Amino acid sequence: MKKQQFVSLSGKTIKSILLPAFLLMAGASLFAQTESSKILSLKQCLDIAFENNLDLKQAELKAASSAIDYRQARQNMLPAINGSIEHGSNQGRSIDPFTNSYLNQKIDYANYGLNGGVVLFSGMATQNNIQAQRLALAAGREEIQQAKDNLSLNIMTAYLQVLSTADLLEQIRIQANLSRKQVERLAILHEEGEVPPGQYYDLKGQLANDEINEVTTRNQFDAVLLALCQLMNIPYDPTLELEPVRPEDFLQTYEGDAASIYQTALNQLAVVKAAGLRTESAEK
Repeated sequence: MKKQQFVSLSGKTIKSILLPAFLLMAGASLFAQTESSKILSLKQCLDIAFENNLDLKQAELKAASSAIDYRQARQNMLPAINGSIEHGSNQGRSIDPFTNSYLNQKIDYANYGLNGGVVLFSGMATQNNIQAQRLALAAGREEIQQAKDNLSLNIMTAYLQVLSTADLLEQIRIQANLSRKQVERLAILHEEGEVPPGQYYDLKGQLANDEINEVTTRNQFDAVLLALCQLMNIPYDPTLELEPVRPEDFLQTYEGDAASIYQTALNQLAVVKAAGLRTESAEK
């Protein structure tokens, strides 16, 4: 007859076994929660847009093309050297190139050539082309900054539209739920004949209007959220949430009159600088 053996575990041993398992499950739960909660801040939206936006990528490619044109314009001042090598063979009856008589044999021939040239003076066309391409490259870099400025404004506008539409949708949902509870309460009183029928059906009409407003606002919210995702060039995600914006973070005091602010904009705005550089490039 076999004896049954029981292993007894002390409290310290149980803690040593359960504590790592608990920490592992807690870490997995926290990771899952982080993955499921897609909350983006305004800065994160801007960073994603700067990384993925197609208009910005196009401006960067245009500037890269201008850099290639500028490098090619400078290299046009270098000497040009061309070389050629030609080998041939004739088998059978042919003309001897030295005696001009017919020969019935194999003749091999080869030609080698090398030539070079350099432009000494072209009426300053080469130098002006270099200056024009240099200005075009500078304009392309300013246009990249212009694309970033426009993208930043569009992202901030779409970001605020999503937040405001979300707040409006929440208010409409609260109003619709309130109307729905009132209708449920009046439905009981209406069955008992305690309220006039007109009051009951007026409230049902109000509930229908609130539900329509909720659907319309929900569609508006989806539209502005889709516009934000398009600016960031990411797939549309209806579960995407945005961090609220504090107005005090954006409140600034601008000193000076309208003329000084306008002059500052002329001196600093990338779109103005790019237009001036394009004009100078065309003049060159």
